[in-house]
Amino acid sequence: MPAPRIFISHSHHDPGVEPYLDAIDRTLTAAGFDVLIDRTRIDAGSEWRDEIYTWMALCHAAVILVSESVFRPDSVWVPREASILVWRRTLDTDFLVVPVCLDAVSAMRLAEPPFARLHLEELQSARADTPEKLAQSLLDRFKPLGVRPTPLEELAFPVAQLLRTASDEVIEGALEQLGQRDFGRWSPAETRRRLALTLVQV
Repeated sequence: MPAPRIFISHSHHDPGVEPYLDAIDRTLTAAGFDVLIDRTRIDAGSEWRDEIYTWMALCHAAVILVSESVFRPDSVWVPREASILVWRRTLDTDFLVVPVCLDAVSAMRLAEPPFARLHLEELQSARADTPEKLAQSLLDRFKPLGVRPTPLEELAFPVAQLLRTASDEVIEGALEQLGQRDFGRWSPAETRRRLALTLVQV
């Protein structure tokens, strides 16, 4: 059975985030979740932006680590990811987004720029007393998660059906032209589904 996929949004500008990332990755992975953290899953030379966008489209839940550094004017990725993840939650109210306020960041700051109008402050945030306690809290929150097709996968299903009439040679050629995408452990073994997912991603 496929594992629920958990996307972790965080700032690279804050070295204090590392112990939290380690604890979350270790705890959730040991419990059978597929943890998507860009520092461990993106290979050198890959199209990292495309992969991050794909992960946000394919994850079943997300954690947004909000440290002081995400409020800096040059910190664009966490706010961008937060916007996409909140949009996912708007489309699917079962999609779980957990903001985590680190260090001295209060939950009320989630209503300030760059998160103003995202309503992150309305979501129940997780406490971050220690990395281990946070990781356990997230595990408890994610345990009930089931695995069901994400909106990106639902878009890919009918495309895969249309590709059934194409020959294996055509399918393999198209995959080669588009380049291999990293869909992680959930990459479909069946080439038509993999091509469909790749086409929708592109």
